[in-house]
Amino acid sequence: MCEPLVSIVLPTYKRSAKLKATIDSVFQQTYGNWELIVVDDNHPSDPHAQQTERVVRDYRDHPNVVLIKHPANRGACAARNTGIAAARGQYIAFLDDDDVWAANKLALQVQELDRNSEAGFAYCDLVCVDSTSGTRQVIHFGLSKDDLFVDLLKRGGGICTSALLVRKEVLMAVGGFDASLPSYQDYDLLLRLALHSKHVAIDIPLLDYNVASDGISRNYAAKFRGKKILIDRYRTHYRDKGLVGYYGRHLEVLGDYAVLDGWRWLAIGCYAKSIAKRPASPSPYLKLIVSLLGGRTLYTLASQHYHKARRLLGGASGDGAGASPMSTYQGKSGK
Repeated sequence: MCEPLVSIVLPTYKRSAKLKATIDSVFQQTYGNWELIVVDDNHPSDPHAQQTERVVRDYRDHPNVVLIKHPANRGACAARNTGIAAARGQYIAFLDDDDVWAANKLALQVQELDRNSEAGFAYCDLVCVDSTSGTRQVIHFGLSKDDLFVDLLKRGGGICTSALLVRKEVLMAVGGFDASLPSYQDYDLLLRLALHSKHVAIDIPLLDYNVASDGISRNYAAKFRGKKILIDRYRTHYRDKGLVGYYGRHLEVLGDYAVLDGWRWLAIGCYAKSIAKRPASPSPYLKLIVSLLGGRTLYTLASQHYHKARRLLGGASGDGAGASPMSTYQGKSGK
């Protein structure tokens, strides 16, 4: 039987030095029927644009490698949408320009989707790699196999795009990525996918997900705006599904982002709203007091001591909203 074509969309921006290792991981796939669409999101005058072209030129002998150049920097999700529009495959996979797939990633995901015709997408676990220290941590998403949408609402974060394989017709039906969002674009897409179709989870890590300081992870202003848009967008779902307490937890995270970006009084307002939604939880009270007394400086110091104490006691950082924003996977969609 003929293998279905997989279109791999790879947006790249100022990562030309890491791009070769990422593309090599595509060529090492045991699954053979794929096309690679590299979308260069660098401005044409940027040196990275020329370097990206040189990297891709090394693969010019492969007929299924395509380079598309944006006339200006438009953002990673706009670049993904460009790749989706050019894709010819039955399935679409995404690969960030500093991530690396395991050799059997596509083969296992295509196999599972072929076996489960009702599933619109598949995802896998990953290894989170700190690009500065080199430390590696296996991330098991552990999301619900029965009601993924509700589980995503509770957690407030999703699955990185490099872990996904999506049927093209399903991706087109939900409208692709919302490039107008300043952050949480991958989470937004996953919420819409979960509302639209069933899924398959492969509970083994099949990619190295690199976390670097040049991504959006420390842009707290963008994270605040993106998260607020989404919790407002899905507010009625939180109410109708009895998840008001989780909504309150996400308001607390908004407060975390606000205080870390220096928006002290905005943070205080978010913590007060969080308390109104879940008055029995102590953490927003403590954060509100810390914000009143010292703002960002005291919050950062208190957070460092809190996480140090948890490590000494053998605890782990929280896996959802209400934990420190950096303790939860939030994605790199804004890079």
